[in-house]
Amino acid sequence: MDGCCYNPRYLKTLFGQVSSRMTDFISLKLGIEKTKAKEIQQEYFYKYDTSLNGLMKNYPDLINGTEFLKYVHNINYDCIEKDMELREELLKLDVKTYCATNGSKEHAINCMKKIGIDDLFEGKIMDIVDFKFIPKPNAESLKLMCDKFQIPTNEETVYIEDIAKNLSS
Repeated sequence: MDGCCYNPRYLKTLFGQVSSRMTDFISLKLGIEKTKAKEIQQEYFYKYDTSLNGLMKNYPDLINGTEFLKYVHNINYDCIEKDMELREELLKLDVKTYCATNGSKEHAINCMKKIGIDDLFEGKIMDIVDFKFIPKPNAESLKLMCDKFQIPTNEETVYIEDIAKNLSS
């Protein structure tokens, strides 16, 4: 979602806010300094595909996934502008489009509303909660999406991803 649906010029500002709030959340929940929290955040992202996945595996009694998502996505979306060109291109595709995100559905919808494409994905978003907190690129999460929306798992389906390693599953 974050690297695919909106102009890359917003990524640093928007994800910078999310990343900062992740660091704050980890620091608060684990009772550690922010520098150590940032290290854990980055380590878990690379080791477990998402920082949240690593936190839930290593601190199951301390970390509530829904609480984490609500906290980290409580950000300012004003940096995102409408993108009518993207909207027109999506409409030209004349295919069914879906959104899979390791973030929250609310975050995806907030971004899409600012861009002006939320109506194109209404009812067609799977988030990390829908994936039972099993992040992409895990094949199990993508199977859940394909099953829910009856998406063919063959050469007729195109999967667009902002992180190259997520295409391997």
